[in-house]
Amino acid sequence: MNGQSIAARPRPTSVEIGERELATLAAGDDVEAFLQQHEVLAVDPPVTLDMVPPHAPAQDETWESTIHHFRCANCEWDMFLWDAS
Repeated sequence: MNGQSIAARPRPTSVEIGERELATLAAGDDVEAFLQQHEVLAVDPPVTLDMVPPHAPAQDETWESTIHHFRCANCEWDMFLWDAS
């Protein structure tokens, strides 16, 4: 540990993202491979880009599926959870 108590550590936050935001996070790498490498609960078959909304939803916009993006406060590892209705 880095000397912080558990209560003092930052809480994880989540934002909804789409393909556009995934491309930014992938920083020029293969976006679909990046998504699958960082997906927390790997599913079979894996999540593919055709299942991902084109961009993060606007305030009153909803998609049938979404990607929740989390970033570890300690190591800054990106994690994704896919959610479909």
